[in-house]
Amino acid sequence: MIIMTHTHWDREWYESFESFRYKLRHGMDGVARKIQNGELAYFFLDGQTVVLEDYREIANEEDYQRLVQLIQNKKIEVGPWYLLADEFLVSGESLIKNLEFGTDTAKQLGSAHNIGYLPDTFGHVSQMPQILAGFEIEHALIWRGCDAEAYENNWQSPDGSAVKTIVLPLFEGYYQTYLNADNFAEQVTTFIEKHRERVKNGTLLLMNGADHSIIIDQMAAKIKTIQADHPELTIIEGNMSTFVDEISQAPFADTIYGERRENEKIFLLPNVLSTRLYLKEQNQRCEDWAIHYLDTFSLFARDTALNEQFRRYIWKTLLKNQPHDSICGCSIDEVHNEMEGRSVKVLSAIDQYLKSTLQQQFPYKYGATLAANPFLYLTHVLPFATSVLTEIEVIVPVQDDTGNILLTDAKGQSALYDVLERKEEERLFRNVYNEPQYHQVVAYRVALLAFSEGIETKRYQYQQSDKPLALFAATDKKNSIENDYLKITADLDGIVVLDKESNQIYRNINEFRASLDVGDSYNYSPPLEDVISDAKISKVSCQFVGDTHQELVVHYELNTPKELNKERTTGSTEKAVTEIRSSIRLVKGSRRIQFKTTVTNRAKDQKIVLRFGVGQADDSLADTAFDIIKRKTDSQAQYDADKNKEVRVQQHPTQSTIWVNGFQFTHRGLQEYQIAREEQDYLQVTFLRSVGWLSRRDLRTRGNGAGPGFEAPGAQCLGTYTFEYSLQLGMPEIDLNESKKWRVQPVFQQADVSRDETKIYAQLTQNTVFSSAKMVDENVMELRYFNPQNKHVKESFQFKWPVKQATVVNLNKKIIENVEGAQELSFSFAPFCIKTIHIYFEKEQKEELECPKY
Repeated sequence: MIIMTHTHWDREWYESFESFRYKLRHGMDGVARKIQNGELAYFFLDGQTVVLEDYREIANEEDYQRLVQLIQNKKIEVGPWYLLADEFLVSGESLIKNLEFGTDTAKQLGSAHNIGYLPDTFGHVSQMPQILAGFEIEHALIWRGCDAEAYENNWQSPDGSAVKTIVLPLFEGYYQTYLNADNFAEQVTTFIEKHRERVKNGTLLLMNGADHSIIIDQMAAKIKTIQADHPELTIIEGNMSTFVDEISQAPFADTIYGERRENEKIFLLPNVLSTRLYLKEQNQRCEDWAIHYLDTFSLFARDTALNEQFRRYIWKTLLKNQPHDSICGCSIDEVHNEMEGRSVKVLSAIDQYLKSTLQQQFPYKYGATLAANPFLYLTHVLPFATSVLTEIEVIVPVQDDTGNILLTDAKGQSALYDVLERKEEERLFRNVYNEPQYHQVVAYRVALLAFSEGIETKRYQYQQSDKPLALFAATDKKNSIENDYLKITADLDGIVVLDKESNQIYRNINEFRASLDVGDSYNYSPPLEDVISDAKISKVSCQFVGDTHQELVVHYELNTPKELNKERTTGSTEKAVTEIRSSIRLVKGSRRIQFKTTVTNRAKDQKIVLRFGVGQADDSLADTAFDIIKRKTDSQAQYDADKNKEVRVQQHPTQSTIWVNGFQFTHRGLQEYQIAREEQDYLQVTFLRSVGWLSRRDLRTRGNGAGPGFEAPGAQCLGTYTFEYSLQLGMPEIDLNESKKWRVQPVFQQADVSRDETKIYAQLTQNTVFSSAKMVDENVMELRYFNPQNKHVKESFQFKWPVKQATVVNLNKKIIENVEGAQELSFSFAPFCIKTIHIYFEKEQKEELECPKY
């Protein structure tokens, strides 16, 4: 048996980040002293390297260097993760970045890091073994979500990748504080006897530690006592690498597969998927911007070396919102307030990066007098053919404005657009090479429908027009919109969609229902006497009818109890009205129904779900990191859990899309769903959860607490929140890239220079799911795709730049396959595989970009 001293260090949870960090400094100073004094042999620092950065910012340099020296001397181990993120609420790209940063730091410090350490995440994604194997990590350690018969298992991804995995004891997990007890020898004996049968290769790991606790008193003497009680065992004090070395050569007979979300023996805490949903929406927006703007835009800027440190800073700031107790929304309010600040940092920094880079490439001219900037550049960052409706703003000097504009494409043909608004105002213009200046302008807000063949920049131009501007005037009289494929009608009875191609009529669309919730930030729990409330449509109006799109606005009122009664058994007699406003858009030539819904919540202790009638649905498909999971419909709700038990999980995770019975629902941040079986089946997506406690011990659905019983008023989510989602009907199969097509918008720049349109590359087929594209060196592009299907597929690419070479690499950037260079390349994807491709281009003869002199 190996005894390993460790701590599980949540950066923030029931105390703020700064509170925990101050304790971390003292704890690590104590660990260092104990090791130096010979009182402690080894220490495992929770498998994450961000704590080193946290420590360094407030520790003396001498103390930090002492810590580094102990890591280099193999006394303290860190990594492989940058931090311990939730697996279901973050993207696959975030998981890869997380491991990149963590393994980089661990390698630099000489720390062993060959174990995918996942001790407390609330379940595990199916492709985690393939991700770990891509980093050449051969072992894993997991706890929640996996009810395995054996201690040692081969954990296998759908593609066949496998890692040797220790499934920690249920119930204890990593939280083993026996050596801190007065009767430690007796408790350790109980632990050994309890788990001896599960250990197949003879090596049991006793993890001496707990959350934010460092148990290090009299270790040598205690181990000596334990050894005397168990002469049949060899008991040593070791580190995680000691344990990995012990188990690495032993055969693991048992196999566990794919996604792990069991909760029979330990709490899974599944409703963290929907706690403080605004955090999930902010995180996914930050991820979209970081993946597709910050990284993909490097293909145009060719600034890999210049902005490498900036990108690392942005990604690390983003990742610091993703530890499980942070992104899951199950911390005190102060923690989540700070998270919102980090999200603002990420978005504002990426926004400025785009503005500065676009200004360099397509200069916007202004000076003492604002001159016309007639050229408009739309940059698409997705590698497949698609049409997209995007809003742009065209600025015209007030002295030049005739009251209307005409947009044309690079060939001089009229673009497809609608002017949404014309406004005369004073504007501030600035860049770092000129003093700020104010100008009177006319700003035209324009909806532009643009077709893209892939990652490219398209040029447009505006001209003054003498034709009078006719803005659409919204009217309450019209209650329907339509395009080539669909007609949507709404009245006080509901929303009806007509598929004009199939003549199929769909009802029960975009409905909202509220019920009471006596749960906490971890688990939904209904009261003994629930109150169900359905939202009623109060008003319908046609918002816009134009050449590019039509838009309908539906107003709802949801009349519910204002909160729970004092006994928490049912709702209060006092009522509250929650207002919901859904803007529903149909774009020309598209089968996608796009929703933007704002809810103004005035009630506490409730759960609001968004509902779509889907007929009879025995199963559904939903995406997670690099995979799409098929889930059986469970119609039997279960309540009233026994002590230390949790009721069967009925809600499921979704990263960005759900497919059921031909309905494909895509979203940003609405990451919990279930199929509810009533007179028909409903796709039911959690839209808002209002709870007031971090944890409680009196839930019906969970038979104990899951953390401190602190109040968390911010988790009631009172106030106004906006979510975007879309729906496609009559889909015979899931569209693998649908969510990106509307979530990731082109970026826009107005300029006074005429530049050629730029096509970097276009995807010819869409047999796989696009994950990311970026420059990793001056002339090396990295592409990542995955195949979530149980069949081999091929993917083809066409490039503008001359290709020297192409390689397939693992996640450590090691070459595993060479491909001959060509303008068009084809790659084969095995079932369920994640593939990272490097494209080497001929060296580009770049012109030096001059600083703007305007």
